[in-house]
Amino acid sequence: MTGALFRSELGRALRNPLLWLVAVAVHAAAVRTRLSGTAAWAPDLTIETVDATGDALFVAAGVLLGANLAILRERRMPERLAALPGRPADRAVAVAGAFAVLGAVVAALQIAAYLVLRIAQGSVGGHLDGFEVACGVTVAALAAPLGVALGRWVPSLVAAPLVLFALMLLTLLNRNLGGFGGWFLPLVLIRTTDGPARPSELHLVYLVAVGVAGVGVALLRHRSRRRGAVLGVVLTALVLGVSTGAAAQARPGPGPDGRAAEGRAGTDCRRIGAVTYCALRGYTGWIPRWAAAVAPIEAALPASARDGLPTIVQHTAGAPGDTTGSVPVWSVWGRGASERPYRDFLAGDVAARATGLDTGERCDASGQARTVVALWLLGQVTGRAAGPATITVTIATTGSGGRTLVTRATPLGVSYGAGEIEHASRLLTMPEAGRRIRAHWSVLVDPATPIARALPLLGLSGHHHDSPLGPPRCA
Repeated sequence: MTGALFRSELGRALRNPLLWLVAVAVHAAAVRTRLSGTAAWAPDLTIETVDATGDALFVAAGVLLGANLAILRERRMPERLAALPGRPADRAVAVAGAFAVLGAVVAALQIAAYLVLRIAQGSVGGHLDGFEVACGVTVAALAAPLGVALGRWVPSLVAAPLVLFALMLLTLLNRNLGGFGGWFLPLVLIRTTDGPARPSELHLVYLVAVGVAGVGVALLRHRSRRRGAVLGVVLTALVLGVSTGAAAQARPGPGPDGRAAEGRAGTDCRRIGAVTYCALRGYTGWIPRWAAAVAPIEAALPASARDGLPTIVQHTAGAPGDTTGSVPVWSVWGRGASERPYRDFLAGDVAARATGLDTGERCDASGQARTVVALWLLGQVTGRAAGPATITVTIATTGSGGRTLVTRATPLGVSYGAGEIEHASRLLTMPEAGRRIRAHWSVLVDPATPIARALPLLGLSGHHHDSPLGPPRCA
């Protein structure tokens, strides 16, 4: 009889417009808003998975309200339901099961569709956490027993909306402000690109335990010979839920400097040409993007200088520490037209290091021949001699939309003037410029070589006048 009731309730649930309105229309609006906000960045599954599972809350809302209204039919039409076969407990199980199955299927399809869409955009980084996806599906399913339990114990039309509002508010506050329940909430939407591993496996166990307890609480409303067994199951589920929730809550979070107290240890390194690229685990899909910003510079260098190119190492948003012999890239990379500042930032670093300029000095490199050479090298990537223009890139993001930014005043990270830009621009139009630069490399990158001495070596005519001194001269 329970099977027939389940099929009947599943058919009713499929025809419920409330569930589809919330699950499809609201979800579509949320995805469209998020895609417009993340279009500038290459897909990072570390962030995207959390965002996608967060959409399961919309499905869960429709499931909770739908299941609650379905079980409240008994109060609206008690005489008609009393004439039907099946006990109230059977009907409670059927309603909970029908909406749980439907909610799980809809949530799984929505999460999968969003992740496939982002993965199809290419250059994917980060980690796809299967436990995280399972949590989103489970949240949509366990909303059904919660709605049924509320209908049995608090048979009021306003009870479910109030509970739903409270859960949504706590989840939102937890995401934006931190605290307010933490891992005892249905979902935790805080996720940083450089944060510690989330306890998603513990949270999944917690959610399943809560779902089992919800079904048991709904059944306890009815007199049954198995009331003691049901009570035992409820208590066991609650103990398991509390213990796993507490264990998840005890996991370490980001340290006071913003870096992970327990981060994603290790890197995967690949050598392309003369350069080694080291990405955090899961981000090797971005290495070809980095190589595209470095390879033209490498090709333009003399063979003797290529061995001195820095290693490209991906860092978190915290202080990168000692970068001797390496150039940092971050936990975010641009996509499409927004990739340009990330490319220019990296290429400028490599061009500066290849010519002996230290981008960390914030010094004035005007009047030095190596500055012109560095701008010419950068032009191999950008197609132009880049002038002093502020470059701002995002180096980390969070699941709540927060961003950590880093800004540089020039692509090379050092100061220079119009004269250096003019000479580099002329070099970029000269077919023999590369041959001349490689032939006189050691002289051109010597910090003591002024531009006036380098002009004949480069095949350039005219004079150079130093720009007014600003920061200290680059050594």
